[in-house]
Amino acid sequence: PQTNFQTADYFPGVVGDEVPRLSDIRVPIKASNILPLAYHLHQDAKHRVQMTGLYAAPGEVVRIQAPMNALGQGIEVRVGIHDEQYDIWPIQQRFPRVLSRFQLKSESLEVANPFGGAILFLIPVGLDLGEIEMNISGAVAAPSFFANQQIQTTVDAWENIKNTRVPWAQMVGQK
Repeated sequence: PQTNFQTADYFPGVVGDEVPRLSDIRVPIKASNILPLAYHLHQDAKHRVQMTGLYAAPGEVVRIQAPMNALGQGIEVRVGIHDEQYDIWPIQQRFPRVLSRFQLKSESLEVANPFGGAILFLIPVGLDLGEIEMNISGAVAAPSFFANQQIQTTVDAWENIKNTRVPWAQMVGQK
């Protein structure tokens, strides 16, 4: 069953029905966040964000299979990118909170967001699992350009996906 808010049609937007929902996509995750403590204090960061290039359509369930060694390590799955708290603003033009967070505590996890959103992982400070692999089904490929150590998007791949009817694009570099 699908549960989405009608306002998702306006922000962040709909995912076209013609956009294929993916099955058994293997996503490499750098599950290490061992930068010097001074870096984290300066950045006020409790985690490192790991983009996936995948998007959850509004109200649709996405299934994530995680390896055992990742469970109970403080890794979070987030659907949606906006974590600002708009409920403190005197005038609001949209819902005050439009993301969902899920703790990675079991091998199989279902995530969703009535607004939809980019699927990403939050890797806590001090975790050092190296590279792990998540298996994701039910998401769509977001227009994404990766230029980092894990993934390199080719110009041809970018040309094929950049105009997809998914309302959110991602660009990921080295930092």
